[in-house]
Amino acid sequence: MQLTVQENTGTGTVDYDAWAIASAYSPGSSPEEEVSAILTMLQGIQHTDVGYQIETCMGLMARLTELKVYCLTNEGRDRKLKVLRLTKLVPTIELVDFIFRGASRLVEVKRLEVELSK
Repeated sequence: MQLTVQENTGTGTVDYDAWAIASAYSPGSSPEEEVSAILTMLQGIQHTDVGYQIETCMGLMARLTELKVYCLTNEGRDRKLKVLRLTKLVPTIELVDFIFRGASRLVEVKRLEVELSK
């Protein structure tokens, strides 16, 4: 699946495949790059299938939790990690949770519609 995102730069609009960018970060990337890639992925997730949204959110939540634990355990050595956790990581976790709850409610509404149509 290709998710095209438009980014408005000062010189024009650039289209790029958000999934390719989000999956392009290497395991050695910084936590800042990973959170930015996840936020890029989430920009167009509302246009995807509800089941895919739930699966994606579950996977992202697992990775974001790992990053949060990493930040919490290493904040004493690197103060930037505390700023990252408070300014980007926690809001991203809340956004993923919000998307997950919305998608799961849509599934429940569809289930009730099928049940009531019988």
